[in-house]
Amino acid sequence: MLDLARVLSKNGIKMSRDYTMLTKAIVSVEETGRVLDPEFDLVGIAEPFLRKLALERYRPEQLIRDFWLDSKEWARDVRKLPGDLQRVLRRIENEDIGVNLRLDKLDKLAEPLNGAINRVVLALIIGSLIIGSSMIMTTGTGPLLWGFPQLGLFGYLMSGVLGLWVIFDILRHGKHR
Repeated sequence: MLDLARVLSKNGIKMSRDYTMLTKAIVSVEETGRVLDPEFDLVGIAEPFLRKLALERYRPEQLIRDFWLDSKEWARDVRKLPGDLQRVLRRIENEDIGVNLRLDKLDKLAEPLNGAINRVVLALIIGSLIIGSSMIMTTGTGPLLWGFPQLGLFGYLMSGVLGLWVIFDILRHGKHR
């Protein structure tokens, strides 16, 4: 009985209070019997009674009676099912029923994913600035500064600043942000 209680407890199955009390009573009887008689064997004494109980419980007439009682209960539940389904469908139609979905694990994933997406967007902007600035530099048109187009130099400067910002952000928050 104690082994059964341990197995049930270990697997998170709650034993009813009646069975817990029965287990305590059996353990008490067995311990008292062993104190009075060291060769006391509760299993040996209880075996004929348990065998008789099992024969009574599992004889065909008893099994048929139990099945009949269970089937009547099942039939009653099946008869109630259409009404229950209609009530649920009516509540769905009236919008009385809603579904609240809470995904805790996704909340933890959202922050690093947002950070990664922001970095990718920033990298695309930097890449576009570099390509655009390079195209402007090859044309050689517009106001010049040190012999280079000012707009092209400004694009390179902006892409450099944004690139340094990405590097700073990675160093500050780590690569998994």
